[in-house]
Amino acid sequence: MDFTPNISYNYGNEYIFGIPFNKSYQLLCRTTRTINGVTEDVWANTQKMYRNGQQFPRYIQLRDIQFGVMKSNKEIVFNTCNQDMNLPKKNYTHFIIKGTAIPNGEWHTLSTPQDKARWSAFELKHLRHNRTIQQSYPHTMSRLQNTMGLGGSSLWSNLCNYTVRTARDITARQSCESVSRELSRPRYFNSFKLPRMAKTIQFETVQYEVSARKGRRNVLGTPRIKGQSRISPVFSYPLSNNQKYTLNWTALRHATV
Repeated sequence: MDFTPNISYNYGNEYIFGIPFNKSYQLLCRTTRTINGVTEDVWANTQKMYRNGQQFPRYIQLRDIQFGVMKSNKEIVFNTCNQDMNLPKKNYTHFIIKGTAIPNGEWHTLSTPQDKARWSAFELKHLRHNRTIQQSYPHTMSRLQNTMGLGGSSLWSNLCNYTVRTARDITARQSCESVSRELSRPRYFNSFKLPRMAKTIQFETVQYEVSARKGRRNVLGTPRIKGQSRISPVFSYPLSNNQKYTLNWTALRHATV
């Protein structure tokens, strides 16, 4: 009898991932399996290679992220509000992450931060670097130097200090265990913060492989996977006092916006 779960990972499909609260902190994917003609919902370990050779990719990128929690009766409650929720952790078994699978290129495009101050290509490439061009545009220079921008600095100062940032500049990779613990209030561990929706998320299911040992018949078995899965979120909102737009799971625990 085959108990292997059905694993089919394709771009454009919606997937549900879960992190159990039972201290195993594995990254699991909600899927199905069929036994004797009966199909049932099961959890598949994203780090495991199953008997039929199926496995999840090392990097999984999703968009339109919804967070939720699963009850003991397997009912999933999602946070569909535009604000974070605080829940009693003891009433739930899993931290749930749902999103639509996308390729790596689309993930980079969606995850690149969009700054409030939009600079033109002329301002970025020529005006701020060329003294002669600056003297040729006195009115533009006067506007930029005399208009206050973010952080109490002039627009000209913000333009000169501007650097193009990527998704890796505004997020941080953290393990499943770290994510679960950071979203739990340190002193009152039963309180769990369920985030609002996020733009994108990336899972690194496997960090490294350890070669399999030889068995009794001197035959190498399936390589053993080591390293806890890591999660990199890109949230739809920054902290109000953090203009660098960096928001990891630790900061989210204390975010009020």
